[in-house]
Amino acid sequence: MLGRTHFLTGLVAAEALILRAPQLPPTVLLPACAGLAVGTLLPDLDKQGSYAARTGITEAVAAEGLAKLGHRGPTHSIAAAGLAATGLYLGGRLFDAILAMPVYRYLVGHGAPAATALLVGNGIGYAVLFAVVGALLAQGLKAVGVSPNRTLGALRLGRSLRLRIRLRPASIGGGFLAGLLYGGAGAALLPLALGIGGGMILHDLADGLNREGAAYFWPITRRHFRILPLFTTGTGWEYLFDLGVVMLGVLLVLVGAAA
Repeated sequence: MLGRTHFLTGLVAAEALILRAPQLPPTVLLPACAGLAVGTLLPDLDKQGSYAARTGITEAVAAEGLAKLGHRGPTHSIAAAGLAATGLYLGGRLFDAILAMPVYRYLVGHGAPAATALLVGNGIGYAVLFAVVGALLAQGLKAVGVSPNRTLGALRLGRSLRLRIRLRPASIGGGFLAGLLYGGAGAALLPLALGIGGGMILHDLADGLNREGAAYFWPITRRHFRILPLFTTGTGWEYLFDLGVVMLGVLLVLVGAAA
């Protein structure tokens, strides 16, 4: 599957989560949705030139390490999705222990309000993490042809205000800011990690519809398995699949509105 197809499935999955669980607080719902969208891109870090590998932040990782494993290999496994989600969550907790809490104690010890100290301590780590998420989201939006400048032009704002947005810097900056704001919200890390793991599973399932398949059961075996080999990547059949995904998203909205 192309990056466009994977990101579309992540967006529709995030849409379904929003419609089915509107009672969840934003500190849980938004990171989970961002994780779903980003997770659908991550397995393709094993392929140089993929959308996931062109963020600048992830390019070196893909070129120097994961690409050597072979495309649709270990990064496309169930184990990789579990390791990514677990590693993100435990890594965040470790960061909290070695950096955020010392910063918190230092600021509180010097008279800063506890809430402010917590925001600053956790915010540093969240800001870096969300900046990476923002960079990947920008690549996903490019994959599906979203351009903020075209949108502004259609609204006749771009020319009149002489406003031009560069998608990647805006997404990274927005992610950094969101990370700072989420600094005091400890709930954000777990749903983000679960969303990323779920998005990677969605990616793997979609690749199971290709004739190439994916190494679902690595490290037990490197053999590529297929769920239903319907088409080859990049053919007209995949465009029809994309259309079906978009129609599913529209249907979910209509059903949600009717309910």
